[in-house]
Amino acid sequence: VVLGDEPRWALRQENSQCAQIQKALTDQGAINSVQFLGSTSDEELSAAYFAADVLIFPVQHKTGDSEGFGMVAIEAAAHGLPTVAFDAGGVGDAVSDGASGRLIPAGNNAAFTAAVLELLDNPLPSEKSQIFAAQFAWVQFNQKLQRHLQNSS
Repeated sequence: VVLGDEPRWALRQENSQCAQIQKALTDQGAINSVQFLGSTSDEELSAAYFAADVLIFPVQHKTGDSEGFGMVAIEAAAHGLPTVAFDAGGVGDAVSDGASGRLIPAGNNAAFTAAVLELLDNPLPSEKSQIFAAQFAWVQFNQKLQRHLQNSS
């Protein structure tokens, strides 16, 4: 299941990512195994996180257009859902390897695939993901900011 639409605010616009994915699936004979749901409500997104086994987040390095953080991985972790992601852009700060999922060196497709299969066979405890995600809550952010401001004055 693929949720979401084309990136509208990407710094570097390319041909339709969705069309490229659909073509690759068609070429591999797997198009009937994937559903594209497009935009979803917050409630539908939350239900999808709870229903899923793994969030697959294959962000790549792209000159002039890198992932700033990877909030989707934090949202998944808050729902107890582990993420498999490439360590590209700011994603390395949003996935804790072994706690909230697996962080794979960018471009290592074989290791990425192996990590997805590993998590499907041996899921991480959802509590580990939720504990990792909790450090990104607004309350935590506020406390860290206050400490930083006090220490710098």
